[in-house]
Formats: sequence, structure tokens, C-alpha cells
Amino acid sequence: METFNVSQIGMEKLFSWELCEFRKNPSLEVVKQLFAKFDQLFSIKIGYEQLGGRINKTKENKEHLLKVLILPEIPLHNNAEFAARATVRKRDVSLQTIIDEGTKANDNLMKIFQTPKELGMSTYQYIFDGVSNKLEMLSLAQLIREKSSLSGKSELSTQSEEDIIYLK
Repeated sequence: METFNVSQIGMEKLFSWELCEFRKNPSLEVVKQLFAKFDQLFSIKIGYEQLGGRINKTKENKEHLLKVLILPEIPLHNNAEFAARATVRKRDVSLQTIIDEGTKANDNLMKIFQTPKELGMSTYQYIFDGVSNKLEMLSLAQLIREKSSLSGKSELSTQSEEDIIYLK
């Protein structure tokens, strides 16, 4: 692993631009270059443990994240970034949490609120359905599978199933 270098800060922007360019003109040589560049970008070593863990987790998801190199028609966007904005905003307003368990609890609560909203349904109705034990609505995992199969992207979803909080 190489050490973090300030000159690499803009590399992720360049990488995103190159992915967009690849979609316009796909080639096997560019695929090889982008896989190598991804490995270089996510092999940096830093002294901050939590960020280092995130970098490693991203590298572990390499195949999924670079699926656009195999299927160029996949849209390039970051739904996770949009979902994270609400979480970060809440964290800022509530002046952070004191312990890691509090941060995890807040993140899970935000997932409960954001996922139904992203699926086009009322968060209030979804929570009420679970709390009242009516259980008339589908689980979030089932809704995500339905939406992704309707759009023809069976392996893509706004959140991974391990991130979904099940109320039922």
C-alpha cells in the first residue's frame, strides 16, 4: 500500500470523469486502465482508522462499483450520497452523538425514514403499518426488489439489503 498523498485528492474526480467518458466510447484497454486506477485510488494508507476502514470497504465492493465497465448502460450516480445528506444534516443539527451506538441508532432511524421516501411511499404510513401490527404493506426489501425488477436492474437498489431496517 502506498501512503496518502495530497496530489491524489482530485484523483476521484478524474476517475468519475473517465467513467463517464468510457460510457460514451467503451474499449477493453480503458477497462484495464480504470481497474488499475481504482486499485491505486483505494489502496492508499492513512492514519485515520474509520476513514481507512471505509476505503477498504469501498475496495471490497470493487466489482459492484465498476459494473459500469461491464454494462455501460448502467447510470452513473450516487444514491447513497443523497441519502447521507439527511443523516449528516440531522447529525449537525443535533450536535453529534456522544457514543458510537448513538451514531448507529441515528443512522438506522434515518434509514427507516429515507428508504420509504425514496421508494415513493409515505414513511408515516409505513411505520404506522408496522407499529399497529396491521402488516398490510410489503417489507422494504420486497419493495426494493419490485422496483429494481420493474426498472430492469435486478442487482441495483438505492440501498443494500444489509442496510435496510426491517420493521416486519
